[in-house]
Amino acid sequence: MSRVSAAAVNLSRSEGPAASGLLAQDYFSLLGLEECFGLDQQQLESAWRKVQSVVHPDRFSSGTDAQRRLALQWSTHLNEAYKTLRSPIARATYLLERRGHAIEADRNTAMPIAFLEAQMSLRESFAESKALASQEQREAALMRIRREAQDSFDAGVVRLAALIDRDADHAEAVLVVRALHFFEKFLQDLDR
Repeated sequence: MSRVSAAAVNLSRSEGPAASGLLAQDYFSLLGLEECFGLDQQQLESAWRKVQSVVHPDRFSSGTDAQRRLALQWSTHLNEAYKTLRSPIARATYLLERRGHAIEADRNTAMPIAFLEAQMSLRESFAESKALASQEQREAALMRIRREAQDSFDAGVVRLAALIDRDADHAEAVLVVRALHFFEKFLQDLDR
C-alpha cells in the first residue's frame, strides 16, 4: 500500500506522466493486495477506503486543472478496481485474462451437455412453480429453486478459489466462470 499511497500523495506535487502512469497499475497492486482469487472482502474494502481517502477528487478541489483531472482519473480507476475485485465473477475474469485465458462469456457459451441439462431442469422447475395452485406452494417452490441455484453458484465460487489459487487450472476455471454467468443470470431472472 505504501507505494500506491506515496504515488497518490505525489499527485499533489506532480502533473506529469509519473503520476498518471500509475493509472496503468493492475487492480491488486493499486490496492496493495496479493493477486489471488480468495480475497478477504473486508481487507478489500479497507484497502479501497484507504487509497480513496488519498486520491479522492475532493482533496484536489483547489489544485490545478491537471491535478483535479488526474485525481478524477485515479478515483475512477480505483472505483473500477474495487467493483471488479468485489464481484467473484468479475475478479475471476480479471485474473484469468491477466494470465492469458479469456472468458468470452458473451461469444462463447459452449458448455458441457450435463450442465446445460441441469440449467434446463432449473428453468423448467421455475416455469412449473408459476402454475402451482396456491401462493404458499409457489413461494416454497421458488425458495427451493433459488436455494439450489445459489448453492450451485456458491460451490462454483469455492471451486474457483481452488482452481485459480491452488491448482492453477485456468482452462477449467474458465468453464466454471462461464457456468457462474448462467447461475447469476438465472438468479436475476428469479427476482423479476
